[in-house]
Amino acid sequence: MSQVEIARRSTRGSFALFGGNLLSTVFSFVAIVFIARFLGPSQYGVYTLAVLIPTILLNFVGFGVNSGVTRFAAYHLSQGRPELAKRMTVNGVTFLVLFGASLAVVSYAGSGILSSFVLQRAEISSFVQFASLLIVAQTLFQAAVAALLGWSEMGNIGLTNILQGLLRLAITLPLLVLGFAVLGALTGYVFSVALAGALSVVILWRNMSGASTKPMEGFVSDIRTMLSYGKTLFVGQFVTNISAQYVVVILATVASNTYVGFYQSAANFVIAITLTSGAISQALFPAFAHLQGTEGDVTRAFTYATKYTGFVLTPIIFLLMGASIPVIQVSLGSSYGVASSYLALLAFSNVSLLFGAGVLPSFFNGVGQPKFYMEFSLVGAVLQVVLAPLFTIVLGLGILGLIASTLVSNIAAVVSGVYLASHFFRARIDIPACLSILVSSILAFLVVLPLEVSHFNQFVLLLLEIGVFAGVYLTAAPLLRAIRPEDLEILGSALVGLGRFKTIILPILAYERFILRHSSRRT
Repeated sequence: MSQVEIARRSTRGSFALFGGNLLSTVFSFVAIVFIARFLGPSQYGVYTLAVLIPTILLNFVGFGVNSGVTRFAAYHLSQGRPELAKRMTVNGVTFLVLFGASLAVVSYAGSGILSSFVLQRAEISSFVQFASLLIVAQTLFQAAVAALLGWSEMGNIGLTNILQGLLRLAITLPLLVLGFAVLGALTGYVFSVALAGALSVVILWRNMSGASTKPMEGFVSDIRTMLSYGKTLFVGQFVTNISAQYVVVILATVASNTYVGFYQSAANFVIAITLTSGAISQALFPAFAHLQGTEGDVTRAFTYATKYTGFVLTPIIFLLMGASIPVIQVSLGSSYGVASSYLALLAFSNVSLLFGAGVLPSFFNGVGQPKFYMEFSLVGAVLQVVLAPLFTIVLGLGILGLIASTLVSNIAAVVSGVYLASHFFRARIDIPACLSILVSSILAFLVVLPLEVSHFNQFVLLLLEIGVFAGVYLTAAPLLRAIRPEDLEILGSALVGLGRFKTIILPILAYERFILRHSSRRT
C-alpha cells in the first residue's frame, strides 16, 4: 500500500468516524439535554456520579489488550497475513469481554462501599449497582470497535456509533417522560451501548469471514503478545483517564450535587472537541502502523497530522469560548446559566491539542513505542493529581481550580510528548503554522465576543456567532499562512474517494485556495 493511499485511507477513515461520531453525538446530545432538563442540576449531578464508579473500573479492562487488538490486526494485514490478524482479533476480543464481566461483578458487589467512601453518597448505591452493567456493555462495544479499527472498518464504527446515539435517545426519552428520572437515564445509556456493541461484533465477524482460524488457537501466546505490547500503553491510557475522573471525585467532595451537574453539563459540550480529536486519533493509529509496516515516512506524517488536526480543533475551542452563553442558554435553559463560564474555561483547557496532544498517542502507539505514550501521559496525570486538590481545596478555588489544574497538566504533558517525539524520532511540529492557527482563532474569537452583549434572541445569536466565527477564521487562516498551497494539494489528494464528505470539505478548500490566490497577487 503506497503512502498516498494510506493518507487517503486515513482521511476517509477520519471523516467516516467524524461523521458517525457527529450524528451519534447529536442523538446523545439531545438525550443529554432531555436528561438535564428533566432532572435539573441536582439530579443530573446524581446521574453523573452514579456512572463514575463503573467508568473508573472500565479503565482496568484488558491492561492494554484492546490497543494490541488494533495494533496487531493493522500490522499483520499490512504484511499480508489476514489469518493471523483474525486469530489475534478473536482471542483479544474474547479476553476483553471476560475481563469486563469480572469487573462488573466486582462493581455490583462493592457498590455500597464505593458509594460511601469514594463518592461520599451512600444514598446513591442502588444507582451505582445498576450502572455496573455498563462495564459489560462498554467493554463489548470498545473491544469490537478496537478490532474494527484494526481492520480499517471506520465506516462501520461510525455506523455503530450512530446506532448507539439513536438508541440512547429512543430508550431514554420515554422513560424520562414516564417519570423514571435517574434510573431511566441510566437504563437508556446501558442498553444503547449493549445493543450497539452486539451489532459491532456481528459486523466484525462478517468482515473477518474471508480469513480462517481455529477457535482459541494460540490464545495464551496471543494474549501475552498483546499484553507485552499494551502494558505500557495501558499505563498511559489509565493515568490519563483516571486523572480526569479523579477531578470529578475531588469535585464530589467539595461541591453539591447541583454544582456537579453544572460542571458536567459544561463538560458535555466539550465533546465537540474530543469527538473530533478522537476520530482523527483513531484513524491515525492504524495509519501510523501501516506506515511503519511499509517503512514509510512517519516523521513527515506526524508533522502534517499535528498541523491539520490543530487547524480543525483550535477554532472549535475558541468558538465554544466565545459562544458559551448562548450554547448553554439555548440547550439547557437559564437554570444552567452558571455552566457557561465553566464551558469557556473547559474549552480553553484543551488548547494543547493545537500542539499535537491528540496526535501523540496515535504516533507513539502506531510506531510500536507505547512506552513514550506512557511517559508523557504520566507527566500530565501526576501534575493533575497534585494540582487538583492543591488548587481546589488548599487554595480554595473550587471548580475553577479543577479546570486550572487540567489546563496546566495538559500543557505540561504535550510539551514532554513533543520533546520525546523530537528527540527519539526527529518528528517536528510546524511551529509557525501552529502560531498562525492560534492567532486566526483568537481574531475570530475577538470579533465574536462583542456579540455576546447584543439583544438578539439566544438561538439567533448562536447561529450568528457560528457564522461570523467561521467566516473570520477561514479568511484569516490563509492570510496568516496557517494553511499554504501545498497543504491544499495534499488535502485534495487525500480526499480522493472520500465520497459524500467531499461536498462538505471541497467548498472550504476552494475558499482557502481563493484567499491564497488573491492574497499572493497583492503581495
